[in-house]
Amino acid sequence: MRKKGIEAQIKGFLTGKGIPITGISAMFHIPKVPGDFSPQTILKGAKSIICYGVPIPKGVIYADSDNLALYCRY
Repeated sequence: MRKKGIEAQIKGFLTGKGIPITGISAMFHIPKVPGDFSPQTILKGAKSIICYGVPIPKGVIYADSDNLALYCRY
């Protein structure tokens, strides 16, 4: 029961910050990816991982140059 409470708190916190997509998973549910990018390599000893998606305006993606310089989110 406590696990669900913590997950709800994390999702509620991220939603409150304007992050519409959130997911929490056990590490073993995430498929292996190439070496250095593997969550198991980056987060040794972690039992769970939190993933979230942040909306990026289309104009930033389609800008001719320095497109990421146009998008700052603090």
